[in-house]
Amino acid sequence: MSSGRPTHLKLVTSTGLSAPGVRAPGLPLREEARQVMLRVVSGGSGALAPVRLPAPAPRRRAPLPELRSGERLLLDDDEVLITTERFVVEGRTHGLTDVHAVQAQMVSPHLTLPLVVAGLLAAVALPLILSRFGVVGSSSGMLHLLLSLAGALLFAAVWRVAIAEDTYWVVLRTARGERRVYGSGDHQRVVRLVAVLDEAVTEHRLHG
Repeated sequence: MSSGRPTHLKLVTSTGLSAPGVRAPGLPLREEARQVMLRVVSGGSGALAPVRLPAPAPRRRAPLPELRSGERLLLDDDEVLITTERFVVEGRTHGLTDVHAVQAQMVSPHLTLPLVVAGLLAAVALPLILSRFGVVGSSSGMLHLLLSLAGALLFAAVWRVAIAEDTYWVVLRTARGERRVYGSGDHQRVVRLVAVLDEAVTEHRLHG
């Protein structure tokens, strides 16, 4: 998953006290994005009470204009809308009249730099610092600073690799080239959209 070049999928159509906002120690970063732990003192017990953040609102498309004569609705949900002539997503309308193929495309994140940084820190920097630390003793403030900095960089590199996810794109091919019109981490959703768009393009080709 280290390459950032797009990869075409097999399915291709022919067409302590913690204040709010401060991360609690040990809380996973992914969970932190959804939940904030606040320490509430109740009757001197100091019990932890989880406060859940509201779920992020889905990306809303623009309201559907009136359908044109002969235009048929194929898919309508909170995020996208597909007719036999248009693909409406994220407030933008993409005409399908000049589209001759639709495909799903997978793009992997760039992980070369985080992997190199993590490897250098683990294999070179940390052993050197720890070796020096053992010689000088535990009272060196500079060594403590270097260890903290190296540990933070190593954690950041590992965290970047751990949360990396592939992105799947709906790609429209026209005579002028291809354009990515919708991206998601949900593979099945992108595959479904590609199938519906392919149906729209095929119908327009037959009856347009």
